[in-house]
Amino acid sequence: MSSVALRLPVIGGWSTLADLGAAAALALIVALVSVWRSRHHGRHAKTVWTIIVVLLPLAGPLAWFVLGHERGRE
Repeated sequence: MSSVALRLPVIGGWSTLADLGAAAALALIVALVSVWRSRHHGRHAKTVWTIIVVLLPLAGPLAWFVLGHERGRE
């Protein structure tokens, strides 16, 4: 094996999994902060959204930003 082959990036390796994990963790944190800062949802709705976001690591934050997050509604 040549030294050039050792320098090529590995696609689908541990680094990719770590990056996906970090992205999922960041999405979870941002979604939770957004849920609890929301002024248009009561405490019960915030609790339900928190459970959804935590139990569904990728789908939960996505669902919050698509379905639950208010966009300038007053």
